[in-house]
Amino acid sequence: MTSHNITYFIGAGLSKSLQSEESPIPAMWDFTATMADYLHDDVVLTAMAQLENARLYEHRSDDAESIAARLVNSSSDRSRVVREAFREALKKRRPESIENLLERSLRLSGSQSAASAHQRFKYAINRLFCLVGWNVNLGPLEHFLQEQINQDATCHTLVSFNYDLLLDFALQKTVSRWMPDTGYGFNIPYCVTDDPYPTGDGPGSSVRTVPFDCRARDNSVKILKPHGSLNWLVPYQVPYVQSSRGIEFLDWLPTIPLTKEGRLRYWCSTEMFQRIQLPNQLPSEIGICILPPSSAKLSELTFIKASREAEFNALVSADEVVVIGWSLPDTDIDQDELINQAMSRRSKPIQSLTVVNLNGSAAYFEKLGRLFRVDSRALRIHNTGFVDFAASL
Repeated sequence: MTSHNITYFIGAGLSKSLQSEESPIPAMWDFTATMADYLHDDVVLTAMAQLENARLYEHRSDDAESIAARLVNSSSDRSRVVREAFREALKKRRPESIENLLERSLRLSGSQSAASAHQRFKYAINRLFCLVGWNVNLGPLEHFLQEQINQDATCHTLVSFNYDLLLDFALQKTVSRWMPDTGYGFNIPYCVTDDPYPTGDGPGSSVRTVPFDCRARDNSVKILKPHGSLNWLVPYQVPYVQSSRGIEFLDWLPTIPLTKEGRLRYWCSTEMFQRIQLPNQLPSEIGICILPPSSAKLSELTFIKASREAEFNALVSADEVVVIGWSLPDTDIDQDELINQAMSRRSKPIQSLTVVNLNGSAAYFEKLGRLFRVDSRALRIHNTGFVDFAASL
């Protein structure tokens, strides 16, 4: 029986739709305002102050800058009053795209104060999702995955531009044939099941990796993350090499953190750099592999290239495309190019394009229709959010 191929494009709107009231999740334009709700955490407080001190933002805020300078100097004041003042200043900032901020953090890395801005930015993103954890409404996502992926004779490629693990976690929970070592479009040889620093150890200690059991790969369900993921731990080059992409990684496959039971988890730590120890090798300084969207096409990492190639092939053979919470921002120009190339390679049109968004404009839906080269008869619009869409299945 010929399989029916469905390719999904997942953006920040999906994660945003699953947030709980006490644990907000940022979308494209509200990263700073959302991070301001987590300033009770000292790690987040330091990260946001350092981003302010690095002059990362396009639009200045005298209030935010003056408070940030007080938060990280030798006589820092981190009282509740100062934290609340910093929170208010960040909330009043003009919204700026998180993807533009990521790009700017690389362009401004020439000065000493900005040299670590990109690393600090990535660390702040990871810290936020470590604090959120699984305190979200996963029910609609789990229902959606069960309804979609349990269809007979179907293959599913989920292209996620989200660094977080909400989709990954829900997929592992609901789809038994998806495995973290084989489900990202490439084989991952090792995991770590200990915390970043085992009990009794401190900074400088390394966590030993554990090999995965060899198993046959099931290609019928996979997640591709062309912009990286918060659970992909990759060694840095030694000595460090600072390029236009940030500190360069070694071209090695990532190691992923799991619980003792084999479940996905975030790599949570209060240190910016950590070490893992691969078999028969010295400990390696590792970083979390997330990439600014418009720089992803420049990545020389073999597994990122493999993700992009798998995405291209999935689009060429897709019978259906489903877009959930992805706004196709200007910084995703590499995706625009990849999709156009894949559409040119197809022998027949896509049968249907389903677009799930919340209060999207007519121009947005028309743009996606043109990008995937479908006419109005093949375009299915759900414009009341993902939770309503999942409930309708």
